[in-house]
Amino acid sequence: LLKFPAQIRGYYARNPVIMSLFDDVLVFAPDGQLIADFPELHARKALNTADRAFFRQVLATRRPVISEPVISKTRREPIIQMAAPILNSEGHLAAVAVGVIRLYKPNFLGNLGDTKIGKTGYFSLLTKGAQAVYIAHPDKALILQPRPPETPPAVARALDGFDGSAEGISHQLASALFTSKSLRMAPWVLIAIAPTDEVF
Repeated sequence: LLKFPAQIRGYYARNPVIMSLFDDVLVFAPDGQLIADFPELHARKALNTADRAFFRQVLATRRPVISEPVISKTRREPIIQMAAPILNSEGHLAAVAVGVIRLYKPNFLGNLGDTKIGKTGYFSLLTKGAQAVYIAHPDKALILQPRPPETPPAVARALDGFDGSAEGISHQLASALFTSKSLRMAPWVLIAIAPTDEVF
């Protein structure tokens, strides 16, 4: 199918369950050049992803990779990309499949930021590292923004690898219960934040 872009798009059209996870699905040649996209977008015809770190990592490891949150080249909006190698019968890399999740859209990551815990509690998803950024948060203006220096200590501990629950003071200067869990497949941490007067 890699020689026939229309048939690749037809394959994804006949398997709509994948579009419940991703907003777009793209297939790239090993040189980074787009072979096919679904849904088809004319602005992507000349798209090349060879310069993206996640793509180079797939080429080097032949393993699935979840990208850092980035601004998309065509729509100029924050996205996450999940990439997997497509190997031929000899085990050589024939192409790379990429699922795109737009962080502003109501998908499983976007909905995470809109999910309530009790009345006013919420979820936050951040990357780890010195320049931690928000992937999901109720305040959409924070998406792809760096974590502010005045982050509550419970959030700082979570970014350092602590998994569990602890009481602390939220950004709203209210007592809150912070529960964090590091993800296995990506260097991210999921934090649930709920006011202690609701929790207890």
